[in-house]
Amino acid sequence: MATAKAKLRTSEDVYKRLKQAVQWDEDWAGEDDLWLGYDDGVFGPMEQRLSAFSPIAAGGDLPFTRIWYVRRGDEVLWDRRRRLDALWGSGDTPAIRARTLRAGDAERDRLAAAQTAADIEQARQTLARLEEERQAKLDEKRRRKMRQQRQRASGPSAAGPDALGDGGSPVPAAVPVEVVPRAGGARGAGGGRSDGRRLTLATWNCLEITPAVIDALDASMGFSRTHDHGGELAILSRHAITNAFTVSLGENTSKRALVAEIQVFGKAIVVANVHLTSDRRGERMVDNSAKRRAQAQLLRASLAKHVAQVDVFVCGDFNEPSIDGVEAAVSEMGGLVDAWAALHGDSLRGDTFDPQRNRLASQLAVNTLPRRIDRIFAPAGWATEAAALLGEGMDASDHFGVVATLLAPEKECRSAPVHTSALTLLPPQAEWQRIDAIRQRFDSSFFRWMPHINVLYGFVPEEQFAEAAVAAEAVLRVHGHFEVRLQAFEVLEHPRGASLVLRPESRPEGALEALQAALQAVFPACVEQSRHEEGYRPHLTLGSFETAEAARQAKAELEAAWSPLVFVAAELALLAREGGERFSPRVRAPLGVGLSGADAAMLGALERCGVGLRAFAVGSAALLGALRPADSDLDVLLVGSEDHEVVFGRLCGLPGVAWSRRLEDHPTMLTMSVQGVRVDVQYVRSACRLHPLHW
Repeated sequence: MATAKAKLRTSEDVYKRLKQAVQWDEDWAGEDDLWLGYDDGVFGPMEQRLSAFSPIAAGGDLPFTRIWYVRRGDEVLWDRRRRLDALWGSGDTPAIRARTLRAGDAERDRLAAAQTAADIEQARQTLARLEEERQAKLDEKRRRKMRQQRQRASGPSAAGPDALGDGGSPVPAAVPVEVVPRAGGARGAGGGRSDGRRLTLATWNCLEITPAVIDALDASMGFSRTHDHGGELAILSRHAITNAFTVSLGENTSKRALVAEIQVFGKAIVVANVHLTSDRRGERMVDNSAKRRAQAQLLRASLAKHVAQVDVFVCGDFNEPSIDGVEAAVSEMGGLVDAWAALHGDSLRGDTFDPQRNRLASQLAVNTLPRRIDRIFAPAGWATEAAALLGEGMDASDHFGVVATLLAPEKECRSAPVHTSALTLLPPQAEWQRIDAIRQRFDSSFFRWMPHINVLYGFVPEEQFAEAAVAAEAVLRVHGHFEVRLQAFEVLEHPRGASLVLRPESRPEGALEALQAALQAVFPACVEQSRHEEGYRPHLTLGSFETAEAARQAKAELEAAWSPLVFVAAELALLAREGGERFSPRVRAPLGVGLSGADAAMLGALERCGVGLRAFAVGSAALLGALRPADSDLDVLLVGSEDHEVVFGRLCGLPGVAWSRRLEDHPTMLTMSVQGVRVDVQYVRSACRLHPLHW
């Protein structure tokens, strides 16, 4: 009597399980490693990533019945032809693994496996060919756009007198940002200027601008543009603007921020344009610092939610400091660097509203106190090469504009992430015992992981840890230590069961999330921790359970006996493992103490004086961070592989060096005055890539 074959789990079952696995199971590869194989009516065997697939019920166009296999890398996890299921072991999987198929079935399985292998290879070739065709079309589109822009630029200017408004009305203040790659050879999609080593392309944030002015600028310069007509904000760019939206800055105000995603040198950046509430009410002044703080908080929260994985620039009219010197909104720009202050420090005021030097401002002002109220905030890691005022000596606006040239980070780590490494925050080892007492009971990954909070996982391969630590330093040096409190238990439900986790609370609030977002920009391929709808949700896993009810029972038991665990986050750990061994720290990356933007920029300027130079704040800057007294020296440990005489020669040639002095008894020390700051440099010749704290 024939026996019925065991039922094979469906492709829909597989899809749902994998979606949950990549979200909750740390041992699973990310969605970009998972592929669905199907028959296409035009191209034949085809594949698409699991992350790109949408079921019919969610608006997709590929039914589950057309999916033939699912693979992770070269491993086939599910194969309809073979009735193979590596997830549950359904179908003929037990017999295939045990090699107990009957002769006829074994031959059919061999042929089915060969067919699947052939389909995978054909799909790869088809995808490669389609990508080549897509790139060719994009290249032709770029070339066509560049030809059109050159034709416009070489023809008569469209910006005649009437284009600027009624009778020469003032052109609004603009905040241009020039974004420059550090290395030569980059190509942009739009017009620009090249000096043979770099390509400079402009993005302009404009306030209170009229459509006529935008049209005039566009006709003469060929900008991509996005314009918030209601708020009279505009972002103009020679780069391609791929997305734009506005952010409401409060229920009781018409103020909005304009946000644009721009493709720059092969990566996306986000530029936000703001015009915050001023203190002027008719012919008198009031204090709206609290309102501006709330507006800045709403903007940062929206950016963290919608564009947390890219570099963000915030530019515009902050209307601060107030006449009393309060910078409430500016204080909410944590993690970003004020481009003007980073370059000039206190040596150059840079007042953009100055009735004493601006005729229009003197006619319109209620208060005549000069202030630097227009700002450009850039991500940590971007260096300010130049910053200047725009429109001085002209009756163009009651504000001077600000123009800054910013250098892209030295390098990004774009290696494909692996799941044998992670960038983590570890609680103090003295506290592991009481956490592990819980994990040993409930966590199936207890023997693979120590107690940890993932910041980035998967991460770059272990052989790249030295380079990864160097790349992360530009971010870590401006993020100070912060307090972490592990108190709140939470049950995370999913179709395969539930997880019990501790949710970390950081002080200052959001410090851990801000640090993760900044590091995400340095490692743009490592997005698993933040790619889901809710964004990055830090947690320390305590256990996994088959049912949510079992997790809730454990939660009730553990909460009653748990006392909060509070510690100071002072470093991150780069973990790795080989084979079946346990993860262990391979490199430790110390956090800074929250350097001021000016000090961080100074370290960056020193590092650019040689290949592979690394600058570390020591002394008062290392102890006090942004609180370093302005009249104290900036002490720097400079590490490189070149002779100190060569390096010191370059340092003395830095812009803004007023004087320099060598110490006879200490030939590897240099003292100099740079832009009004006394800098004491101790040079160490070493090829070691570790942070000096771990030498």
